[in-house]
Amino acid sequence: MKRVLCILVAIFMSVSFVNAAQEQGKGTVKKISYFADLGIAFADFKGLYLDVGAEWKLTNSFSAQAIFDYYMNPIDVFEDWEDLSSSAYGLGVYGQYKLKLLDKLALYAKAGLHCDFVALNWDLWGEEIELDSKFHFGLGAGAGVDYKMNDMWAITGGLTFRTLFGDPGYTWFVISGGAKITI
Repeated sequence: MKRVLCILVAIFMSVSFVNAAQEQGKGTVKKISYFADLGIAFADFKGLYLDVGAEWKLTNSFSAQAIFDYYMNPIDVFEDWEDLSSSAYGLGVYGQYKLKLLDKLALYAKAGLHCDFVALNWDLWGEEIELDSKFHFGLGAGAGVDYKMNDMWAITGGLTFRTLFGDPGYTWFVISGGAKITI
Protein backbone atom coordinates (compact mmCIF):
# COMPACT_ATOMS: atom_id res chain seq x y z
CA MET A 1 0.00 0.00 0.00
CA LYS A 2 2.85 2.41 0.86
CA ARG A 3 4.48 1.82 -2.53
CA VAL A 4 1.20 2.48 -4.35
CA LEU A 5 0.75 5.77 -2.48
CA CYS A 6 4.33 6.83 -3.25
CA ILE A 7 3.86 6.00 -6.93
CA LEU A 8 0.57 7.95 -7.12
CA VAL A 9 2.14 11.03 -5.49
CA ALA A 10 5.13 10.83 -7.85
CA ILE A 11 2.84 10.60 -10.89
CA PHE A 12 0.71 13.53 -9.67
CA MET A 13 3.77 15.74 -9.13
CA SER A 14 5.37 14.69 -12.44
CA VAL A 15 2.22 15.52 -14.40
CA SER A 16 2.07 18.88 -12.61
CA PHE A 17 5.63 19.82 -13.56
CA VAL A 18 5.36 18.52 -17.15
CA ASN A 19 2.16 20.52 -17.64
CA ALA A 20 3.91 23.58 -16.18
CA ALA A 21 6.79 23.19 -18.63
CA GLN A 22 4.36 22.97 -21.57
CA GLU A 23 2.45 26.09 -20.52
CA GLN A 24 5.55 28.11 -19.65
CA GLY A 25 6.08 29.02 -23.28
CA LYS A 26 2.51 30.37 -23.50
CA GLY A 27 3.37 33.43 -21.41
CA THR A 28 1.65 32.49 -18.15
CA VAL A 29 2.24 34.88 -15.27
CA LYS A 30 4.36 33.50 -12.45
CA LYS A 31 3.25 34.51 -8.96
CA ILE A 32 4.36 33.59 -5.47
CA SER A 33 1.93 33.37 -2.56
CA TYR A 34 2.77 33.14 1.12
CA PHE A 35 0.29 31.53 3.50
CA ALA A 36 -0.34 30.73 7.14
CA ASP A 37 -2.94 28.26 8.43
CA LEU A 38 -4.16 27.42 11.89
CA GLY A 39 -6.03 24.21 12.55
CA ILE A 40 -6.89 21.22 14.69
CA ALA A 41 -5.29 17.80 14.24
CA PHE A 42 -7.08 14.59 15.18
CA ALA A 43 -6.35 10.82 15.17
CA ASP A 44 -2.74 9.83 16.08
CA PHE A 45 -1.75 13.52 16.32
CA LYS A 46 -4.09 15.74 18.34
CA GLY A 47 -4.38 19.41 19.12
CA LEU A 48 -3.38 22.75 17.71
CA TYR A 49 -1.54 22.94 14.40
CA LEU A 50 0.20 25.83 12.62
CA ASP A 51 1.75 25.91 9.18
CA VAL A 52 3.42 28.57 7.06
CA GLY A 53 4.64 28.23 3.52
CA ALA A 54 5.07 29.48 0.01
CA GLU A 55 3.23 28.55 -3.16
CA TRP A 56 4.68 28.97 -6.66
CA LYS A 57 2.10 29.21 -9.41
CA LEU A 58 3.37 27.08 -12.29
CA THR A 59 0.30 27.35 -14.54
CA ASN A 60 -3.23 28.65 -14.19
CA SER A 61 -4.23 25.36 -12.54
CA PHE A 62 -1.04 23.87 -11.05
CA SER A 63 1.24 25.11 -8.29
CA ALA A 64 4.02 23.79 -6.06
CA GLN A 65 4.07 24.34 -2.29
CA ALA A 66 6.78 24.26 0.36
CA ILE A 67 5.34 23.99 3.89
CA PHE A 68 6.75 24.22 7.43
CA ASP A 69 4.38 23.00 10.15
CA TYR A 70 4.39 22.80 13.93
CA TYR A 71 2.22 20.75 16.30
CA MET A 72 1.96 21.69 19.96
CA ASN A 73 1.84 18.55 22.12
CA PRO A 74 0.38 16.26 19.42
CA ILE A 75 0.79 12.97 21.30
CA ASP A 76 -0.54 12.13 24.77
CA VAL A 77 2.60 10.70 26.34
CA PHE A 78 1.40 9.83 29.83
CA GLU A 79 -1.82 11.36 31.10
CA ASP A 80 -0.66 11.20 34.75
CA TRP A 81 2.68 12.95 34.14
CA GLU A 82 2.16 16.67 33.60
CA ASP A 83 5.90 17.24 33.14
CA LEU A 84 6.10 15.16 29.94
CA SER A 85 5.00 16.62 26.62
CA SER A 86 5.62 16.13 22.94
CA SER A 87 6.14 18.39 19.95
CA ALA A 88 6.42 17.86 16.22
CA TYR A 89 7.56 19.97 13.33
CA GLY A 90 7.97 19.14 9.70
CA LEU A 91 8.68 20.13 6.15
CA GLY A 92 6.61 19.22 3.12
CA VAL A 93 6.65 19.60 -0.66
CA TYR A 94 3.26 19.41 -2.37
CA GLY A 95 1.79 19.70 -5.82
CA GLN A 96 -1.60 21.40 -5.98
CA TYR A 97 -4.33 21.45 -8.64
CA LYS A 98 -6.94 24.25 -8.53
CA LEU A 99 -10.35 24.10 -10.15
CA LYS A 100 -11.78 27.59 -10.56
CA LEU A 101 -15.55 27.57 -9.92
CA LEU A 102 -16.31 31.29 -9.93
CA ASP A 103 -14.28 34.45 -10.42
CA LYS A 104 -13.26 34.46 -6.74
CA LEU A 105 -13.86 30.86 -5.66
CA ALA A 106 -11.72 27.79 -6.36
CA LEU A 107 -11.51 24.22 -5.10
CA TYR A 108 -8.11 22.58 -4.72
CA ALA A 109 -6.61 19.13 -4.33
CA LYS A 110 -3.02 18.59 -3.23
CA ALA A 111 -0.62 15.72 -2.60
CA GLY A 112 3.01 15.50 -1.65
CA LEU A 113 5.89 14.25 0.45
CA HIS A 114 6.34 15.16 4.08
CA CYS A 115 8.93 14.62 6.81
CA ASP A 116 8.39 15.31 10.50
CA PHE A 117 10.51 15.33 13.63
CA VAL A 118 8.61 14.12 16.70
CA ALA A 119 10.16 14.94 20.09
CA LEU A 120 9.42 13.86 23.66
CA ASN A 121 10.12 16.65 26.15
CA TRP A 122 10.42 16.85 29.94
CA ASP A 123 9.77 20.04 31.89
CA LEU A 124 12.31 20.03 34.73
CA TRP A 125 11.80 23.05 37.03
CA GLY A 126 10.74 25.31 34.17
CA GLU A 127 13.42 24.19 31.71
CA GLU A 128 12.31 21.98 28.80
CA ILE A 129 14.67 19.08 28.09
CA GLU A 130 14.35 16.96 24.95
CA LEU A 131 14.42 13.29 25.95
CA ASP A 132 13.99 11.65 22.56
CA SER A 133 13.28 12.63 18.97
CA LYS A 134 12.60 10.66 15.81
CA PHE A 135 12.56 11.52 12.13
CA HIS A 136 9.63 10.21 10.09
CA PHE A 137 9.02 10.32 6.34
CA GLY A 138 5.52 10.20 4.91
CA LEU A 139 2.84 11.34 2.49
CA GLY A 140 0.08 13.88 2.60
CA ALA A 141 -3.02 14.71 0.58
CA GLY A 142 -5.79 17.21 0.99
CA ALA A 143 -8.61 19.23 -0.48
CA GLY A 144 -10.13 22.59 0.26
CA VAL A 145 -11.47 25.95 -0.85
CA ASP A 146 -9.74 29.24 -1.77
CA TYR A 147 -11.80 32.43 -1.71
CA LYS A 148 -10.05 35.38 -3.35
CA MET A 149 -10.92 38.61 -1.52
CA ASN A 150 -8.92 40.82 -3.91
CA ASP A 151 -5.81 40.55 -6.13
CA MET A 152 -3.51 40.17 -3.12
CA TRP A 153 -5.49 38.44 -0.35
CA ALA A 154 -7.35 35.14 -0.12
CA ILE A 155 -8.79 33.05 2.70
CA THR A 156 -8.50 29.28 2.64
CA GLY A 157 -9.99 26.29 4.39
CA GLY A 158 -9.37 22.61 3.99
CA LEU A 159 -8.88 19.08 5.22
CA THR A 160 -5.49 17.36 5.00
CA PHE A 161 -4.58 13.70 5.57
CA ARG A 162 -1.02 12.81 6.56
CA THR A 163 0.69 9.55 7.29
CA LEU A 164 4.23 8.99 8.56
CA PHE A 165 6.07 5.72 8.11
CA GLY A 166 8.36 4.23 10.72
CA ASP A 167 8.21 2.74 14.17
CA PRO A 168 5.90 4.04 15.44
CA GLY A 169 4.02 5.30 12.41
CA TYR A 170 1.40 8.03 12.67
CA THR A 171 -1.73 8.84 10.67
CA TRP A 172 -3.87 11.93 11.26
CA PHE A 173 -6.15 14.56 9.74
CA VAL A 174 -6.01 18.36 10.01
CA ILE A 175 -8.91 20.76 9.58
CA SER A 176 -7.47 24.22 8.98
CA GLY A 177 -8.18 27.73 7.81
CA GLY A 178 -5.93 30.63 7.03
CA ALA A 179 -4.88 33.54 4.90
CA LYS A 180 -2.79 33.85 1.75
CA ILE A 181 -1.04 36.89 0.28
CA THR A 182 0.02 36.89 -3.40
CA ILE A 183 2.79 39.14 -4.67
